[in-house]
Amino acid sequence: MPTHALKILTATITTACALSGGLAPASAAAAPPLDPHEVQPWRVGVQWTALPCQKGGPSAQDGTLAATLNPQLTDKMRGHLNAYNTSCARAVIDAVKGRGFNQRAGAIAIATVIVESSISNLDGGDADSVGLYQQRTSWGSFAQRTDPLTATNMFLDRMQRFYPGGSWNTAPIGDVAANVQQPAAQYRYRYGVEADDAVKIANTLWGATGPAPDRVNQVNDDGYADLVGVDTGGKLFGYNNGSLVNPGGQPYSAETWRLQESDWKGAEHLSAGDVSGDGYADLVAANNDGSLVVYGNGSLVNPPGQPYLTPTWTYRGSWQQARLLAVGDVTGDRYADIVSVDADGTLYVYANGKNVNPDSTPFAGVTWKLGDWGGVRQLALTDVNRDGYADIVAVDGNGELFGYNNGTLVNDGRVPFASETWRIGGSDWSQVRHFTAGDVNRDGYGDLIAVEVDGSLSVYSNGSLVNPEGRPFKDRTWNIEGDWSAVRLLA
Repeated sequence: MPTHALKILTATITTACALSGGLAPASAAAAPPLDPHEVQPWRVGVQWTALPCQKGGPSAQDGTLAATLNPQLTDKMRGHLNAYNTSCARAVIDAVKGRGFNQRAGAIAIATVIVESSISNLDGGDADSVGLYQQRTSWGSFAQRTDPLTATNMFLDRMQRFYPGGSWNTAPIGDVAANVQQPAAQYRYRYGVEADDAVKIANTLWGATGPAPDRVNQVNDDGYADLVGVDTGGKLFGYNNGSLVNPGGQPYSAETWRLQESDWKGAEHLSAGDVSGDGYADLVAANNDGSLVVYGNGSLVNPPGQPYLTPTWTYRGSWQQARLLAVGDVTGDRYADIVSVDADGTLYVYANGKNVNPDSTPFAGVTWKLGDWGGVRQLALTDVNRDGYADIVAVDGNGELFGYNNGTLVNDGRVPFASETWRIGGSDWSQVRHFTAGDVNRDGYGDLIAVEVDGSLSVYSNGSLVNPEGRPFKDRTWNIEGDWSAVRLLA
């Protein structure tokens, strides 16, 4: 909301915000100016429509949290926090966590949406402002500005431009919010007024929302990585993760579904990730005819709950030249991107542009072209360090397992993969038939799944918090007997 003015409820509100988010007494000599355009809670749903912030609407927990927070609040939202705007605040906090920012960044974003929209995803506002942040058309399309995830990411991007190197951590919450939003000078103080309540809301929701999910391979949106494969007959099949019901917490014990009429013989590479941003893993295949095909997950609409029946997007090109291909959220926006290694060893990153590309197609061109990966045997994407960005886990030409952590937040030009982070010297993964990754045990850290040379399936749980030097993968957690040697592709 860069240009329109803001209204307050009382003429005795304070004017200065301390570094901690506390408020200093204002002079009694002059009342702050009033603004008729600020969205007050009682105007939501009357003057503008409140759009959903969460798929499926507010949860029961949102109502419980609202009831807990309401008596703690002291300003605009006191007595007005409900399940709906708590669900919107939760969407903001999830987006902040997904980008790897801390709770202070969450409080800055919450202070902003309190002032701008009373934490409501509005279809209108002053002039052409819409959404939680009342962003104007210069920020993006209507769809972008009313998508809580995209809108929050745009806010955070601008915050980083105003406060490079994390300097927003030591600036007053209200000042940061005002500098990003650029209101008229006389209304800047409003963000500082709401800082204390924003901290309370952010701190409460931070603990309630859990880790940002790694949605690689989550076919059924339960938070546990599932497996999708193509057998030697070209049939597509899936093993849903049964960690919660199988003896000993073993994740994969029985085939869940199989498409008997499918023919995937032409697929050269297969990878799963949330391309559409709906929380369900979609399937991406590079075929021997040069096409790249994305199958949107249709579990909720396909009979009888089959996830992958028809292509959603098809790209013609020379994808048969890809030697390796993986899908994961490289950019931290909750939409899966593509990483591929070409025949000449070049690594390409195709950022998902579904919210900006014509016809909402996810992939339009190369975003980054990086390095020499010619000797790499296997490559997967997963969030190894629980920061909300997909990292690379790979097997080198000598069989050693190594990783490149995603450095989007610190590398020049937001280049995701600049240098090797870890390597398990002396390890030998050269005989692994297939290799994929995802959060198998729902702890927020990406794990590895491999088909061994003997046809058994192995799961290597991420041990970053306990292994020497913080290396993520040391010992095998499960070796599941069976014959996976007939599997031609695994995602």
